[in-house]
Amino acid sequence: IIEWLGSCPRVLLIDEMNNCTSLLEKSIPSTNLAEFLKDNFLSKEDQYLVFSSHIVSTVGQLSSYMDSGSSRPIAIHELPLIRNVTNAIKIFRWPELNAGKALFYGLVPALIHIARLEELRKR
Repeated sequence: IIEWLGSCPRVLLIDEMNNCTSLLEKSIPSTNLAEFLKDNFLSKEDQYLVFSSHIVSTVGQLSSYMDSGSSRPIAIHELPLIRNVTNAIKIFRWPELNAGKALFYGLVPALIHIARLEELRKR
């Protein structure tokens, strides 16, 4: 992998990093993972690591393995969620939207929007 990556710019996207259970405790596998990520996706210019997690503490667990004097910031962005189905009905112009459908789509506006578009296409 390292040879294949060479010195090309790169971005590694990891979905649901919280499922990487080895990060929950200090161990050789978790240290190896963190060092691989640091060396190949964080330590040089044009190398980036982007991950999603359902647990905010994943950032702390991962960073504890990556002792580094880097000044690169860690940016944490929460996805916007639908907090009120009544407002979502108005925003998406979807009178049939109900709490069950909204929950099925994880209260994620983008998923609700796509579901609404799919429903409109079926008509």
